[in-house]
Amino acid sequence: MNINELVYTYSDYLYRIGYSYVKDEQAAEEVVQDVFFKFYKTSTQFENQAHIKTYLTRMVINRSYDYLRSWKHKME
Repeated sequence: MNINELVYTYSDYLYRIGYSYVKDEQAAEEVVQDVFFKFYKTSTQFENQAHIKTYLTRMVINRSYDYLRSWKHKME
């Protein structure tokens, strides 16, 4: 599966997860974009497609926590 197929398949799902944590549309979009960018840089280490959804979900949750701990979020 290439990155375009992954974005098409999982972007709505990951956006909903990100939004449930950060409660902001733009921040949720940023989180998902960051996750796909980081995944694209390290996607060569994935051989099994079954674990990609779980990995992306965990990355969105962790990135959402990072956003909530950031100064940018606290200053708003």
